Amino acid sequence: PTYSSAACPTRAMTYRFGQTGPFGMTLAAEGEEKGVGLWRYHVGVGINVLTLRSWITSVRRGCEDGPLVAEIESGSSAGNCTVTVGETSRPSKDVLSRTVGSKMYYIGDGTSIRWKLGKSKWEAFFDSVVLATFDPGPARKLVVQPLGHRFFDHIVVAILLLMREED
Repeated sequence: PTYSSAACPTRAMTYRFGQTGPFGMTLAAEGEEKGVGLWRYHVGVGINVLTLRSWITSVRRGCEDGPLVAEIESGSSAGNCTVTVGETSRPSKDVLSRTVGSKMYYIGDGTSIRWKLGKSKWEAFFDSVVLATFDPGPARKLVVQPLGHRFFDHIVVAILLLMREED
């Protein structure tokens, strides 16, 4: 899933994660774009009622009831989380892996996003082109380049997976 390229901004845009309650947060544009709403995500966490030791992080576009982008299920007895994007579910080890000096996020269609993780800045690359930078500190600021908006859903999912690994 991805936003239509026709709706992609033509310049870099800045977004921030913000807590909306004990089990939710949003990622929304800051500044003048704040009211646009198109580039907004809601991230919520809930319990799998059939397996109480398992929790599911849902990523939705727009709002809490918006279109489902992805689900990340963690805490299952297998010890590995499952990432579901669209109709495809994969173990996290098939979505995110370590390479020399970086992490690779595999979209599933043969495309990958390379993440270079620094202490105060994470950078996402498609080949050698920077797609986005993320501040993993308390600011939780994400700057997405114009090309990065084509991969925005996957950038958000990758950040959530990377944050889990860092925790």
